[in-house]
Amino acid sequence: MLKGLFGNTHDVKSAGVPPVTGAIPRLAAKELLLPYTDLLNKIEELAGVPREFYRRYYETAIHNYAEFVQQLPASETHHHSTAGGMLRHGLEVAMTALKLRRAHLLPAGATPEEITQKQDLWTYAIFSAALCHDVAKPAVDQSVTLYDSEGNASQWVPWSGPISASVQWYRTSFRRDRVHGLHERSSLILINFILPKEGLGWLSSDSSVFSQWVACTSGDTDQAGKIGEIVKQADHESVARNLGAEPDRQLTISNVNPLHEKLLTGLRYLLNEGELPLNRNGAAGWLVGDDLWLVSKRAIDTLRAHLLMEGHSGIPNRNDRIFDDLQQRGILVPCNDRAVWRCSVKGDDWQHELTLIQFPAGKIWIDPESRPEAFCGEVVPVEVDGAIEGFQQVSVTSESDVNRSELGKDNSELELPELLPEESDDGNLRSVEFNNNAGHDSHSTSKGGNAKSTTMDNIGQYFLDWLHENIRTGQLAIDAPGSRIYNVPEGLFLVSPAIFKDFVDRTRSELNWEHVQKRFLKLGIHTKTSDGLNVHKHNVNRVSLHGIVLSELELQRASRFDRQWRIGAFRGAHALAPKR
Repeated sequence: MLKGLFGNTHDVKSAGVPPVTGAIPRLAAKELLLPYTDLLNKIEELAGVPREFYRRYYETAIHNYAEFVQQLPASETHHHSTAGGMLRHGLEVAMTALKLRRAHLLPAGATPEEITQKQDLWTYAIFSAALCHDVAKPAVDQSVTLYDSEGNASQWVPWSGPISASVQWYRTSFRRDRVHGLHERSSLILINFILPKEGLGWLSSDSSVFSQWVACTSGDTDQAGKIGEIVKQADHESVARNLGAEPDRQLTISNVNPLHEKLLTGLRYLLNEGELPLNRNGAAGWLVGDDLWLVSKRAIDTLRAHLLMEGHSGIPNRNDRIFDDLQQRGILVPCNDRAVWRCSVKGDDWQHELTLIQFPAGKIWIDPESRPEAFCGEVVPVEVDGAIEGFQQVSVTSESDVNRSELGKDNSELELPELLPEESDDGNLRSVEFNNNAGHDSHSTSKGGNAKSTTMDNIGQYFLDWLHENIRTGQLAIDAPGSRIYNVPEGLFLVSPAIFKDFVDRTRSELNWEHVQKRFLKLGIHTKTSDGLNVHKHNVNRVSLHGIVLSELELQRASRFDRQWRIGAFRGAHALAPKR
């Protein structure tokens, strides 16, 4: 089927001796695509168009894509991180997207005649968006050095086009200053180097198709519609297969990556992409010498949510089980017989006491040159009689000097442990104890309130006002990994008792959280379950959470809440499904 494109198969040509270690020969498209014959045949079969049409619109795009990405990796330490990763990933996502497309009648809600008339256009839009979804990674995430036949070096500028045929070798390195997600927003700039002009003209002939295609290709998931949904699912499946998350049924169990490898790969990704920020006040961790210190609960909760989103199975719900696996593999440095350390983290004008986990930096950044700059302050373990002392609040040495916007950004992530309450027969919450094995990350914030003000009889209303103000100012995040607050179809979901513990901690109240929660429920603004219980259950990224649901109408009646409290919320709140 592909003989017309490739001619007779032959060994990939040798370009001689590489001028530098790690250099890769520049190859023509037919040589690059030789290992993917089965995958290409499947793409042609799923496209379902005449051969000549396929060659003109599909094959040309695949040919151009191969010459553009060459044998570059798709990521530094995450999925498809080996030579040729970009090419394999693009073809896999395109093939999977075409397979998923068969389950959809597009455009949605159209007449059978219109669906039949436009089916090939929608199929091509899905294929091309899938193929090009990561095409800007070499331009914004990598720095590629080119070498001619004489060994002279120059820098590739992807915005000017693919690597010239006069180039013999190239070598890539990942930019330390890369911006997370920038490649998604930059892909459209490179589309003319991948898709044929006829293909772009065809896509633009229908405004409905073209608007979704443009949104998907530029990373605008809110406007990408069905095209975006299909491409996103196909992307996740390709990533999951490569990382051993959910292998094909035909593959043996040996293809499943062990838990510690999944954890380490995910942690590297989160750190490299800046989703676990380092080395500042309110960060998730600090690099000191050859030691990486991470805020224990924040880091593991974020890591768990990331792995579940990628489709990994077998991820423990309990942090102590994750700590144990990392410790047994020698990845995590224990404190005596425990996984967590209690440490004092000191910067220029701030100081916190936190529970941290310690990693050898070499386990995270194999190449020492790829490490971020070290923390200018210090991390000092705090021990009493050779053991970790009981958990306490964070102290802020000079609160007035702390950047308020920075605290507002990160306080929602420097969190107390997730505490799932027991339920009594009437649906009210009972107290639960801290899990000492998992460790806790404590902190304090001076947002509103003191011990005297939180002992008032109207503490429930005071809690509601505190909630409103902290959402308005961004000090309480909504729908973020590890948040205490989520939008659900019924209203606003407050994770309990964690949100009430946060309130007591941050306002330095002398009251206990149970009293605050009880007085808050007395306001009667919460929505009960169909069984008349106060406590609802919702699944967030496959993790079951208990909490209280507040309806928007009752919030407006009970306080000064307005539409602004929904800033930062998921549109439609479709990410959470009530647990039946």
